[in-house]
Order: sequence, then C-alpha cells, then structure tokens
Amino acid sequence: RAEVRAWLEEVVGFFERSRALVDANHQAMPVEPRVAQRWWAGMEAMADAMPRLWRSERGKARERERLRAITALVGLERMCWFQVLGGAPLDRALLLDALTEDWYTLLRGD
Repeated sequence: RAEVRAWLEEVVGFFERSRALVDANHQAMPVEPRVAQRWWAGMEAMADAMPRLWRSERGKARERERLRAITALVGLERMCWFQVLGGAPLDRALLLDALTEDWYTLLRGD
C-alpha cells in the first residue's frame, strides 16, 4: 500500500505543481480535438504500461480489464482536477486514503 500511496501523492503533486498547464489543457479539450485525442492517448498509454492488470491473454476479457484501468485513470485525473483546480472541499489526506484503497484493490486484481 505504501508504494501505491507514494505514487498517488506524486500524481496529486503533479496537479498541484502544474496547475496552469492542467487548467489550460482542460479548457482546450472541448474545442481542440487534437488536445482531447492526445489526452485519451495518454490514458491508453498509462493503462498499457500496467501489464500486471492483464489477467486475460486477449479478446474481450483483456479489453474489459484495460478499460477498467482507463476508467480508474480518468477518475483519478478528475478527482485531482477537483481537488486542485475545482475548489472541491476535499481533505487531501482523506482523498489519498480513499484513492489508495481503490488503486490497491485494482492493482491486486480483486
């Protein structure tokens, strides 16, 4: 769990350090298809870099597992946006606790 939490702290930290870049990217996505396409390609690349998640060799089961990872990444990205830019009244430590549990479960394959 400690490694998962450290990774998540780095992700949240990136959003905190890169606030202007993240904001500009989010504003551009609805009006610039290439920005949205690059964002999606980044989500796919991150998911594809997590081979431990793939229990299935191929086919629909493997794609379902890959989409589960992409869904989790999109959720992580949105939560970070709301935490850092959206003004959501979230306690950072509690958010990291919740994210750690979710990602730990996902990465273990439960």
